[in-house]
Amino acid sequence: MKKTLAIFIALVMMLSTVACGNKNDTNTPSEPSTSNSISETTKPETPVKPDAPDATENLSLKFQNAINSAYLSEELKPIIEVVPVVSGFGVNMHKYLVSLETAASTNIDTNKNLLTEGAKQYKSLSEQAVFTQERPEKPTDEDKEYFKELDEQKQALVNTAKLLEELSAKSGEVKLELTEEQKTQLKLANQAYNDLSLANIEMYFSSLVDANGKPLNPVEDLEAYAMSMSMIMIKAHNVMIFKPVVGKEDFVYNVLETLVKNMQKQFETYLQDQYEIAKAAKLEKLADGTIVLVMSEGGEEVYNNIMKALK
Repeated sequence: MKKTLAIFIALVMMLSTVACGNKNDTNTPSEPSTSNSISETTKPETPVKPDAPDATENLSLKFQNAINSAYLSEELKPIIEVVPVVSGFGVNMHKYLVSLETAASTNIDTNKNLLTEGAKQYKSLSEQAVFTQERPEKPTDEDKEYFKELDEQKQALVNTAKLLEELSAKSGEVKLELTEEQKTQLKLANQAYNDLSLANIEMYFSSLVDANGKPLNPVEDLEAYAMSMSMIMIKAHNVMIFKPVVGKEDFVYNVLETLVKNMQKQFETYLQDQYEIAKAAKLEKLADGTIVLVMSEGGEEVYNNIMKALK
């Protein structure tokens, strides 16, 4: 898996996305059934109950969708495929889906958003360029191993998306009776999502500091967030929607203001096109305290689209 991630990064010249460093322990699972179906039944004696999303997590999903919807034009869409959006919701969704690998049951009604969005994101990830790249005419043994791993990941993502769709169509407390193959596919899909989307969470947030060098802590400083952030030195791409914790508004604003100034300074005598993007960055604090930063190609269009989505 590490090999796949390394090659993927080289292909797209970036490190993909971000998120919260909050890693809650899941409940100790009971022994899963060996039946080969997913069935609605009575509650088992020791069910695993992954945490359901709360209102702030759903706000993170709104922010995530707002950024994605800002890149729908043919010119802008490739940008967000290279630097995909991650959010607090995405992190908690992944934590929940990982818990399903060994869970005895789950409540569909309280986790429907996590299941439906998981199905959507896993299907979308299976369609990314990393899985459709051109194969060499005379592949080496290493090439064969690499592409075999990619094919297995893609199939696992597709199969797991279908599994999550099937689960989300149910209601109430559902006993999970997965085959060993389904468990293997779920685990592989969850790992692929982590490697290709969440692998650099801590690095993202450690790079966000205020003017005094104090780093932003997503657990302590943010109620909700979504972001698309390039970590390579030749791109000024930073698009973020943050809802600060009450009392942290000025600090969070200062962090993003410092980022803008650093980007402008970095590119002023380096890459003129990226300097122009950084110089045109929009940083706004909305009436409800939400802070929006757009530093991107097509910045005006992206900003306007985000504002429409947030209304």
